[in-house]
Amino acid sequence: MSLESKRNPELEIARVAIKPRLFLGKRSGAIWFAQIEPRFNGTVITMDKTKFHSIITAVNAINLAGVRDMIRNTLMYKKRILDHYSQLEAARLKLIFHDLRLEGQKSFQHFMEVQHLATGNIDNEALCAL
Repeated sequence: MSLESKRNPELEIARVAIKPRLFLGKRSGAIWFAQIEPRFNGTVITMDKTKFHSIITAVNAINLAGVRDMIRNTLMYKKRILDHYSQLEAARLKLIFHDLRLEGQKSFQHFMEVQHLATGNIDNEALCAL
């Protein structure tokens, strides 16, 4: 136990108390990291290795399979996850904005289909503007 933790035992507990919510890959990776990083700051976690291990435990096995090389290279883990899932998000947005056709649907039906594909990641006002 360090001298600092003898003076304030809560510091040691706070360093290991972070439990990030599970990363499922359905939401934007950038949003997930934006939610995680303040939690590290609030618990005084500063070592990248500790952050890495906390994040790896929050990513489910299906998503880790897509970025398995990042486990071996801790310096690239965040960039790799963000790149991988931003490509998936870009493909989904391309489907929404370019590939989805009306095909006899009424405007409201088309809007509902686009809204379903957007799954809350796109503001309703932006969808209405389309």
